[in-house]
Amino acid sequence: MSESKEKNTILILRGNRSDFETILSLFQTGYLESLIGLPVAGVEEVVKGEAEQSGASLPIRLNQWFQKITATDWSREVVLLGTMLSYQTGEVQLSPTRDITISRAETLLSENQASSPNMARQLAFQTAMAMAEASYPKPKAIQMLAQALENREYDELYWQIALSLGALDPDHPQAAVAQRKEFTIGKTCFELLVALQRQTEARLSILMQLYSTEQYYLPSGLRLRVMDASKALLQQVRTTGQESYLSIELLKTIHETFTIAIQFQEESLEETFWV
Repeated sequence: MSESKEKNTILILRGNRSDFETILSLFQTGYLESLIGLPVAGVEEVVKGEAEQSGASLPIRLNQWFQKITATDWSREVVLLGTMLSYQTGEVQLSPTRDITISRAETLLSENQASSPNMARQLAFQTAMAMAEASYPKPKAIQMLAQALENREYDELYWQIALSLGALDPDHPQAAVAQRKEFTIGKTCFELLVALQRQTEARLSILMQLYSTEQYYLPSGLRLRVMDASKALLQQVRTTGQESYLSIELLKTIHETFTIAIQFQEESLEETFWV
């Protein structure tokens, strides 16, 4: 099945600060699309001369991910890297087949019973990933995943179960979707994964994971920052050389715009999203 991708148009308008604030207000209240009769993904201020330097990239429309629309240079994903790393060093080894893994962990995932908490988590991780990779929507599996999300904290296990549910039943109200993008800063290759889950019709939970595609640990001094539409800092995490990945969670309202900035040494990369 082919994945559809959109072609977007960027409009750069000349004006003063007051003009920009008026357009931004219309966009935030939802009236801008009604006025011009076209869908608007985002509004961003571009200082004179910066349009050519930055490329004035259009914000990525996150809500379209639930419609299986893949953003340019991104690819769909159903497995969190943090989940994969967590079981690689765990006390439970991977089973030789997917069916055995699922069979061993069904009871543990639904009833949270195991000889140790760590064993329960490892088996639950394996089960959720195996179900997602199988892409076979058995009603029992979907029901089990949905029940496993009830009364569970928003940890990596929660997100992996939600992503697996999204792979089997994308329209399920508890389903999550994710996409990932590879990029290079300096001579180091990284990958950014962004996962989404609807909380209400107007709010999304968002998980971001940043990791290296070349080595187990991230280099020291790498920063992952989240900024609002005015580029004010919302959250920031930084590596010390002992982290295998960085992670940030957000709760955003529809029509909000935010930017992710990844900084390493003297270089940086930014990606803007519209909820």
